[in-house]
Amino acid sequence: MNGSGACIVRKDRSILLECAHPGFEEARRVLAVFAELVKSPPGYHTYRVTPLSLWNAGALGYTAAQINDSLNALARLGVPAGLEEEITLLLSRYGRLTLHGADADPGRILLRTDGPELLDELECHLTVTGLGWERTATLEARFPAQERGLLKQELTRLGYPVLDYAGYHAGQTLQLSWKKESGEQAGRGAGGGLIKGLEIERVKVLVKVLVKVLVKKRVRRPQVLHRWN
Repeated sequence: MNGSGACIVRKDRSILLECAHPGFEEARRVLAVFAELVKSPPGYHTYRVTPLSLWNAGALGYTAAQINDSLNALARLGVPAGLEEEITLLLSRYGRLTLHGADADPGRILLRTDGPELLDELECHLTVTGLGWERTATLEARFPAQERGLLKQELTRLGYPVLDYAGYHAGQTLQLSWKKESGEQAGRGAGGGLIKGLEIERVKVLVKVLVKVLVKKRVRRPQVLHRWN
């Protein structure tokens, strides 16, 4: 706890950052590593620590101990009981599940973990999802490749991020070639635009000349002079 800290940390994982605090800029830089900005009205900015924000921090190499130390350094009233343990639990799940391609069967992907108890726990959830779960080993399960996105989405919903190393298979090659043109077609393509442009200019000149001629040859109505005797 820091009695003069810039933040108020709450039990629901939300964090209030005082904008007028001298340490505002430094606190904002620290919070950006492991928390999401929810709203930023004048006075206090609201951040929230989420599983996704913690996993992003884990991807950058930050540990739960570093994040908890940062929170304690910023918290004016201390960190609520149980929040540090929750952060440690969520971040400990990062990297435990990985996806790999099945070399022998391109239509399948392999889900691997570092502990059999995790697959036992997930099997209860994933068996009823219709994703084609198939336990192939103590630390491995197999899924249809077309369910890749849904599988990652479902695991994230359950609170377990997946590191995807499955990669992608090379697709069918698309052959492209330049279309060959005859001499006449090439001439039309290259010079057609220029010729058309010259013809338009000639028409414009002819119109101007005709207008001038018509103006000069304009017939005036004769004036009739009446002579009075």
